[in-house]
Amino acid sequence: MFERYSCCYVSSEGRRMIVGIDFETYYSQAYSLTAKDLSMTEYIRSSEFLTHGISIKAESWTTTKWYEGPEVQSALDQFDWSQCTLMAHNAAFDGLIASHYYGIKPKAYICTLSMARPVVGHIVGVGLDNVSKYFGGEGKVEGSLLDVKGKRVLTKAEMAALGFYSCRDVDEMWMIYGKLRPWLSDQEMQLIDLTVRMYADPVLYVNQETAQRVLSEEKVSRETKLFHAQRLLGEEAQKILGSSLKFAKALKNLGIEPPIKTSPRTGKDILAFARSDLEFQELRDSENEDVAALVEARLAVKSTLGITRATRLISHSGSLPLPVALNYAKAHTFRWTGGDKMNLQNFKRKGRLRKSLTAPEGQCLVVVDSSQIEARKLLWLAEQWDCLDEFRTGDPYCILAEEVYQRPIDKELDPEERFVGKVGILGLGFGMAAPRYQHTLAAGIMGPPVKIELETARRVVETYRHKNKKVVVLWRLFNRILSIMLSGQSYQMKDGLLRFEKNKVWFRDGLTLHYPEMQYNEEGFSYQINPRGGRTKIYGAKFVENVVQFLARNVVAEQMLKISERYRIVMMTHDEVVFLVPESEAEEALAFGMEKFREAPSWCLDLPLDVEGAFGKEYMK
Repeated sequence: MFERYSCCYVSSEGRRMIVGIDFETYYSQAYSLTAKDLSMTEYIRSSEFLTHGISIKAESWTTTKWYEGPEVQSALDQFDWSQCTLMAHNAAFDGLIASHYYGIKPKAYICTLSMARPVVGHIVGVGLDNVSKYFGGEGKVEGSLLDVKGKRVLTKAEMAALGFYSCRDVDEMWMIYGKLRPWLSDQEMQLIDLTVRMYADPVLYVNQETAQRVLSEEKVSRETKLFHAQRLLGEEAQKILGSSLKFAKALKNLGIEPPIKTSPRTGKDILAFARSDLEFQELRDSENEDVAALVEARLAVKSTLGITRATRLISHSGSLPLPVALNYAKAHTFRWTGGDKMNLQNFKRKGRLRKSLTAPEGQCLVVVDSSQIEARKLLWLAEQWDCLDEFRTGDPYCILAEEVYQRPIDKELDPEERFVGKVGILGLGFGMAAPRYQHTLAAGIMGPPVKIELETARRVVETYRHKNKKVVVLWRLFNRILSIMLSGQSYQMKDGLLRFEKNKVWFRDGLTLHYPEMQYNEEGFSYQINPRGGRTKIYGAKFVENVVQFLARNVVAEQMLKISERYRIVMMTHDEVVFLVPESEAEEALAFGMEKFREAPSWCLDLPLDVEGAFGKEYMK
């Protein structure tokens, strides 16, 4: 049922009313949320944007009401949003429309899409239709959106059908909320609110001059590399560089045998032209200038990420703030992922693009970053207390390197040897073997490239495992736990903090790591990674990594909420949180943030934590 209706609303003192909404907007073949080159922000802020109408149902209402375009502002203004929570299935989308076009900034946000992700996302995905039907609902009305595609002016019949469609969505959303809410703690609901607000009520700005400079430098670099390639390959250079087979032929013409590797997916030989492939890196460093020039040009053609990101940032520059798009709990271990076709989480540390993100006038950005949180959490879980104490009393990187090289290692005088120890501490805790460790160092995956002999790599791995015997025992234990889970039995760790059951791992607050449709065959354990049926392997050390990432995520999430009690969180990147403060409070705020990041949660008070931090007008860390 839907109803066109207008009413007056007075908020109840001290109570936050939930108001469910759903905007229906104009879209066409080229202009839509599914368009390849159009981000959600670009769709919303486009000159083509048009609101057809909105469906609203406050929790005290018995019916959902549809308001056509001219009525939307007055329909929204009937609520005191300083005392109301805005709920939508994709609250980032509806929330930005509400703030950008109608000036609506609610007390809090609820996003049922985000709520669905950790509870049923692994089973049916997060689309409203699938989630509704999973819980026994009616799902979406079919066909109504197709009837209005490409139409800016709707007939009365089309508007009525669209209103019916939208009201059904809101009704199903309310049902979904009721089904999901018991599965999510208040803390997780607060995290969803924080995440949506970063996008729907943005406060960061883009420094156009900085972003434009980055774009110009990226373009000049790319064009220079292509110019050298054209000298060797002619006018077809870009096509040759873009094709692996044609590029391999070009290398052969220069007397170079193209590097080959085994595909981890198919087990077949494939060309090793990835940036992280060691033999390809060696060709880039070749003494043959023509070979080196072709490799650089190939990388420039295949990776235009810097240009794409700078261009998209420039499109957001000016008087409007930048919506920060993060996906709550989208990673398997419930970490946030980036979105909006830009992924701010992957901007390089100390990179130029980061510096283009700035605070508004009179404000500055404070950045706090949890130090070695996963390495610490691993040792805590394994109860490897002696090595965990090294984080309290010394430099674990130097300590490991000293045992490997059998001499004192100084952070300033021996940076390469210390880095060997650093990659060991941060990378070897999850079963990495010597060849992969050697490759990780040489490929520069965790920092500057460092080449060591395989024998040295073996010595580092053996030294780490000897020092961290309980970590190795933990890998074996988790392999046994996989068998326990598969059999339908249960197992507990850390006084019930973690409970392992069939296809899932429960955390103390009810948050659950999912391993659906777990199986075991001659290749080992595997589980289904998405509703489409894709599978991935799992084994003891990898399982440990999953749980450690999950626990580390929960530590940082609790710390972020503590900071949010005083300051506005504007974005976060894995183990790093960025918040906005008045310039006059910068030093005090940094000290506050670092204090909170050193406080362990109540469920792991014996975990020693440390933090790095900085503040400035730009996002600079």
